[in-house]
Amino acid sequence: MKKASRIFWGLGLITAAVFLVLSQMHLITAEISVWSALIGILCVALLISSIADRSFGGIFFSLGLAWLTFAEMLGLPRASFWSVAGIVILLTSGFNMLFPHKSRKCGNRDRREYGEHDYSKYQKTSEGEEDGFVTCANSFGALAKYVDTANFKGGRFQNSFGELKVYLDQAGTIQETVTVEVSNSFGQTTLYVPREWKVMQDISVFAGSVEEGPCNGESRVTCYLKGSVSFGEIEIVYV
Repeated sequence: MKKASRIFWGLGLITAAVFLVLSQMHLITAEISVWSALIGILCVALLISSIADRSFGGIFFSLGLAWLTFAEMLGLPRASFWSVAGIVILLTSGFNMLFPHKSRKCGNRDRREYGEHDYSKYQKTSEGEEDGFVTCANSFGALAKYVDTANFKGGRFQNSFGELKVYLDQAGTIQETVTVEVSNSFGQTTLYVPREWKVMQDISVFAGSVEEGPCNGESRVTCYLKGSVSFGEIEIVYV
C-alpha cells in the first residue's frame, strides 16, 4: 500500500509540475488560476492516496480543501475556513470511532505504537476452480494463491488495492497452451511461473510497470499472459 501511495504522490507532483510549465508557456488557457489548478491536482492525489491507505483524516482533509478552493465552480455554498476545518475534524473523529483500527500485540508492546494496524476486515477475496480453469480475486489486503491442479488450462487473477501472489510452479498440465489473464490496479501482483514454460507476455500498462525475469523456456507448454496493470506493478518470477 505504501508503494501505491508513492505512485499517486509521484504522479500528482509530476502532473502539477507539467501544468505549471505549460501555463508559463501560455499553452494552457484555463478559467481557474494556476495555483487553484495545482491545489486541485494535489487534492486528487491526496484523496486517492488516503483511500488506498484507508486514512479518514486524509480523505476528509482533501475534500475540505477542495471545498474551500472550488466552492463556486462546483456550485457549493461558501463556508469559512474554520467551519470547514470543524466539519473535517468532526467527520474524521466520527469515522475513526465507528471504524477503529484494531491493534495486534507483539510481546508486551502494542503494535499501534509503530503505526501497524489490522485492516483484514476490509479485505475481500474470492477463489474458484472449474475444469482446470482457476480464478482468484483480491482487494484491500494480501493473499497468496497456490495452484496445484493436475491439468491447468488457464486462469484469471484480479488484484486491486492490495498484494496478490500466485504460485503456478506446482501446476501440472497436458495442454500445449494455457492462457492467464491478470488485472492489477493500485497494488502488486506477483506470478511464480515454471521456468520451463514459454511465456508470451502481452500486458497493457498505464501508470504502472511489468517486471519480468529471464526465461529460457524449452517445454512444449506455451503460456499466453494477458491483462492490464494501472497504478501498480506486475512481477513475473520464473522458478
